[in-house]
Amino acid sequence: MKKIALMTVCSLVFLSMVPAAGLAQERGHIELSSIAEIETEVTDERGETKVQRVPAEKAFPGDEIIFTTTYANISQEEAENVAITNPVPEHMFSSAGSAVGEGTAVTFSVDGGLTFDRPENLKITGEDGKERPARPSEYTHIRWMIRGVLPPGKEGSVSFRAVIE
Repeated sequence: MKKIALMTVCSLVFLSMVPAAGLAQERGHIELSSIAEIETEVTDERGETKVQRVPAEKAFPGDEIIFTTTYANISQEEAENVAITNPVPEHMFSSAGSAVGEGTAVTFSVDGGLTFDRPENLKITGEDGKERPARPSEYTHIRWMIRGVLPPGKEGSVSFRAVIE
């Protein structure tokens, strides 16, 4: 028998990691973990500079944070209809084109997570009362639907970037 899993990762409140495994296990045996990171330049012992991701312990307005959610099917059964939903943290805005996840379909919400769609279908009513296309900075939630089934033991990750206001 196939399990159906639908998970929501709790709000990543200003750069804190969210342990979501307990919630996921209750809803389909999918284990989740999340981390917030920043990219920083580091110089190695040879004097070469490279970009490295480090936990986002301190961040300031204008900094871009990378939110990554790792998932794993820890059951002995396939999981289908697996959805991972992340809210865009308050006082942050999503970076255009940054939501990625191999083998997933990515959709967005502009209404607090009530409905989701592809960016080209999202509309906002402007201050002038006219409807216009939504901007990435107006997304409130991001959802990744894993295509097909998630076999037992299979794991992966999804991520997005957001900038602090």
